[in-house]
Amino acid sequence: MSLMALDEDVEKLKARIELMRKCYFKGFGNLVYAVVDNCDNYLHQGREEDSKRLVLQELDFVEEHYKTIPFEQLDSNSDFAPLFVVRDLLPPFGQNARRFLDSPEEQALKDLHFRMNAIGSVGELYRENFRRRLGELRQIKGFEDFRVSLTDYAGRQYGM
Repeated sequence: MSLMALDEDVEKLKARIELMRKCYFKGFGNLVYAVVDNCDNYLHQGREEDSKRLVLQELDFVEEHYKTIPFEQLDSNSDFAPLFVVRDLLPPFGQNARRFLDSPEEQALKDLHFRMNAIGSVGELYRENFRRRLGELRQIKGFEDFRVSLTDYAGRQYGM
């Protein structure tokens, strides 16, 4: 492989990592978990008003982030496939959480747990894909220390 072709491959990989970084939401799984945890608090701890406010706030963070993902630029049969799956799982999750807040019942909470686990598992796949691509770039001489900066829902910066 020529040096020019290698440089082109490196640039493509860096561009892919940058797009993956833009779609990455540090703390996404924590927020999905917090929705269910706060629904549980609503049902079992008698913290209706605080829990309801937090659930709606957490759902808003997650749903608003997903609106910013440029799905039209992504390949659904690649590293980005988990984002498409979560995009499809998220609306029913939000609907179930809002329905739960209107009528809190144990079965509705169990349904939320099931959906949370599915979303979390798929989200883990995206994180693994992202880390794998970073690892590929770091195997290339001169990029061993390559880092990206991620921002969570609270605006905190993290390196990866």
